[in-house]
Amino acid sequence: MTSTEARANRVAAIQYYLSNMNADPVVARRYALVASRFEQLRLALDRGRTTPADGARYREVCATLRALTRELGLKAVTVGTGEAIPGITDTDGFLPGDPQRLFMGVDWRSAAEG
Repeated sequence: MTSTEARANRVAAIQYYLSNMNADPVVARRYALVASRFEQLRLALDRGRTTPADGARYREVCATLRALTRELGLKAVTVGTGEAIPGITDTDGFLPGDPQRLFMGVDWRSAAEG
């Protein structure tokens, strides 16, 4: 599976679980697209596989994702400790309420690799 296919699958999975929460479909689509990009950038940064421009892009993606997380009413941590990113993830570093990631029984790094 190519990275493009993996990202498309991830976007679809995020949209699916948000549809079960009765989220606005337009906002859910934006969230899914931004969240999948966030996961890719976060993993690349964690592994040291980024350029200086990727750091700036990551900050932009985080700001957008925080706003969308608030708009959807998703429960993210407010203080970053360990793997958590305030306003974006749960305490274990996963997107809030994401069953695909939670049921895999692995850390966010392994889950982000698919």
